[in-house]
Amino acid sequence: MPLTKFKLSSIADGGISTAKLADNAVTLVKTDNLFVNTEMSGTEGARLPIGTTAQRANEKTGDQRFNSTLSIMEYYDGTEWKAIDSPPTATSVSPSTFSSAGTTITLAGSNLQAGLNIKVIGSDGTEYTPNSVTRVNSTSATFQITSTILSSAKDFFDVRATNSTGLSATLENCLEILGTITFNESAGSLGTVYDSSRTGLSFDAGATDSTSESDVTFTYSISSGALPSGLSLNTSTGAITGNAAAVGSDTTYNFTVAYSAADASSGETETGSRAFSVTVRAPVIQAFSYTGSGQSFSVPAGVTSLTTRMWGGGGSGDSGNHRGGHGAAVVSTVNVSGLSTLGVIVARGGAVTTTGGDGGAGGGFSGLFNSTTYNQSNALVIAAGGGGAGDGNNAQGGDANGTTGGDGSGSNSTHNGKGGTTSAAGASGNGGTGSTYWDNCNGFGPSAMAGALSGGDGGYTCSPAGQRTFNPTTKPTVEQGGGGRGGFEPGGSVGGGAGGGGYFGGGGGSAGAWGTGGAGGGAGSSYTHPSLCSSVTHYGSQSLQGTGHSSSADGTGAAANGGTATADNGRVVLIY
Repeated sequence: MPLTKFKLSSIADGGISTAKLADNAVTLVKTDNLFVNTEMSGTEGARLPIGTTAQRANEKTGDQRFNSTLSIMEYYDGTEWKAIDSPPTATSVSPSTFSSAGTTITLAGSNLQAGLNIKVIGSDGTEYTPNSVTRVNSTSATFQITSTILSSAKDFFDVRATNSTGLSATLENCLEILGTITFNESAGSLGTVYDSSRTGLSFDAGATDSTSESDVTFTYSISSGALPSGLSLNTSTGAITGNAAAVGSDTTYNFTVAYSAADASSGETETGSRAFSVTVRAPVIQAFSYTGSGQSFSVPAGVTSLTTRMWGGGGSGDSGNHRGGHGAAVVSTVNVSGLSTLGVIVARGGAVTTTGGDGGAGGGFSGLFNSTTYNQSNALVIAAGGGGAGDGNNAQGGDANGTTGGDGSGSNSTHNGKGGTTSAAGASGNGGTGSTYWDNCNGFGPSAMAGALSGGDGGYTCSPAGQRTFNPTTKPTVEQGGGGRGGFEPGGSVGGGAGGGGYFGGGGGSAGAWGTGGAGGGAGSSYTHPSLCSSVTHYGSQSLQGTGHSSSADGTGAAANGGTATADNGRVVLIY
């Protein structure tokens, strides 16, 4: 009977055994038809081959097996092995928002198998691979957000879970970047605007999304209050810019800036607001008078420029009736950005004595420096001092009217002290050092020459030798304005006038022989820094009126007439 006619149920247990089968009694050829349209019954299940993925071999279309590596049934379709399985499910993620890379997300679902793969999919379809994908069990898996996902700004995101079988489940629009929007500045004052710094203003009233999403668009508005006149709000950036209008008294402007932040990818809009203020100050005027020492000025926060009004000291008259030179006056706007402490020198005016033969003292310079170290390198603005009068005929001190000081005068032009310039000190009378012009004098020491920030001394004679001296006896320091000392000859009218202080000082006038008298000293030179100063105007001090000007006839820094008069000290006024 053909073997195909047997049914498995008709063979008793143990009816066929290995012992009963002769070698080669059953072969593949003989059993080709054994499983043709084979019928199976029972409740225990059919036992199929079990093996690892690596143990697949001799595949034929329709083969079935249990893959112990993947823990799934599989079949061969003639080209590849395919799983016989149900897909996973993805039901939720927690948390559903994130704001930083490294955030751990938990995916809940079912049939999540070993070898699980997870992708995060942006709103534009871009797929991102998260970090640290971990299958916890068949219903839970975790993964971490990468910086690439965070910076993509492509929320809402889908999450797709794929088993090793290739079957997958996608949870749509389940993840969102949660940005924290904060204003860049704290509530309250954005700053104080000084009168000298009202132009080119910029304040930041904008906000920032902590996620830096490129598809978040901000729109700003003033929801209450008002900006200072001349300022405006950029509705895209939140910047407040412009030139504030001047005020007659300190004024504080209160206002509220509101924003609307629209996220293009998520379609969400967030709003917020913050109250700010800006104070605009009326001009602050700070005046400095002569003290004999250097002074200082601390640049207030927010001040970027100063208007300076400055007067040099006047040169004094002599012991007769000759006028010293007027001190200079300078008005300038000084850029003080990046500077903190400025040095201030206020000029000492030249003094006069009633002793015959006494030449007038030079006026000192007034100055503003970028530190309290006083030298030419640190000078910002200098208003020069006038020259002292000589004790001779028509021996008037030179006037300081600008960057070149005026020469002194006298009966002989070669005896007059010369004015300083911005590049050199004034020469002393007679081409010497400010010494005498009396040919018959021997053995006396020369007077000091003019130099940087210092006027030259006036000439003096040597008779009588024990009484040679200067007016004043001690030479003024740089912090007193550096005016020169008038020459002194107690026996007659021959003392030379001193040079005025300045960026470079004026030269001293020569002492004269009997009958000719001493000559006047030259004025110093004024100065303004070439790159930090603007809107510069040089005056003779009598021409500058207004703030900081004294009520005297010639004004602060003007020269005094001779006799018992002493010239005015200088003055420095800073406006901001």
